[in-house]
Amino acid sequence: MNMRWGLLFFALVFLPVVAMGQVESLSPAPQGSTLAVVSFSDGSSRLNADARQLIDGISSKLKKLNHGEKLIRIEGFSLTRKGEVHDWSLSAKRAQVVVEYIRSRYEIEMPPFITAHLASRTSSPGDRVEIILYDNLFETKGDIVPILMAR
Repeated sequence: MNMRWGLLFFALVFLPVVAMGQVESLSPAPQGSTLAVVSFSDGSSRLNADARQLIDGISSKLKKLNHGEKLIRIEGFSLTRKGEVHDWSLSAKRAQVVVEYIRSRYEIEMPPFITAHLASRTSSPGDRVEIILYDNLFETKGDIVPILMAR
């Protein structure tokens, strides 16, 4: 049944646009530029001295950003150890801790998007937060916007 709805959606929405010649190709998702990868200890959401030093090193770049042109996405990751709900919450908490550190220490009113992920065992490091810049295609402004990611 779901396959039928998917085909119907494709036929009704996508095919007429292609037939009218408005879409020549589909562009890939925008690629971000990773500013930093902040590592965390197993099961922890506390920033250690190395993590704070790494964030301190990119603070000048964050201060100079034009938020009308760039979006900051803070992505928290955690390996699955205690169950998906607990570990996803830990991922989100890590991302929030990084945002709070940047805001309080450098008084940067950045409007980041926060995502939380469960990392695979092959991710290195698995327990981390990535600070990534994207072009602000939608001119998004405002406060923290949580984006819930399952995997």
